[in-house]
Amino acid sequence: ITELVIPDNVETIGRDAFYDCTSLTNVTIGAGVATINQDAFYYCQAVEDVVLYAEPISLTWNEDSCDDFKAGKATKIHVMASELEAFKNKFDGDVNATFTGDLDPAECVTHRINTIADVPEAADDDYAAALAAVRASYDAIEEQDKQNVTNYQTLLDAEAAYDILVNSYEVEGVEDIANVTFTVDGEEWTGGNVFAGKVMTATADEGYVITEFSVGSEIE
Repeated sequence: ITELVIPDNVETIGRDAFYDCTSLTNVTIGAGVATINQDAFYYCQAVEDVVLYAEPISLTWNEDSCDDFKAGKATKIHVMASELEAFKNKFDGDVNATFTGDLDPAECVTHRINTIADVPEAADDDYAAALAAVRASYDAIEEQDKQNVTNYQTLLDAEAAYDILVNSYEVEGVEDIANVTFTVDGEEWTGGNVFAGKVMTATADEGYVITEFSVGSEIE
């Protein structure tokens, strides 16, 4: 093989995964990769360019060999300019390559948004942290680059759904009820549902704030 693309949904590159792929010249590492194990690219000494969409804070690259990639750090690893120093500080002494900050920011953030998983059924610290990391990546790029992030709505939808999950209003002493009447920005709405003591409404995911409500009939 001469070109390798590791998808955004891959989390780990195993030890010796691409050992002795001497014809390999170009590598793309997806945004979801969190661990690159030792000697993953051992003797891949023809590699000229590596496009790295993963972010530096959560990435672990277990490498202490000079036999990965070209000799003398001639292989270039392309990252976002805003993260170049973070990559250098964390990996420059171990990874046998030269980090360069010329990766298109919109393209990189688009790949990171692709890693957002389905909203969990309950509050999850790992999910919240992953979502926050993607949000931070988006917020850090320039306004003109944000216009080119084609899947930004996916991030907004995930944030809204998770916010509803963790911030649903508690209804004390109530388990399952229907026909909830509530007030949204001074306007009365009817027809929401409460399950296991939490208000879940079609309006909430549109950004409304429920300020008050009353309980209708119980579900049989």
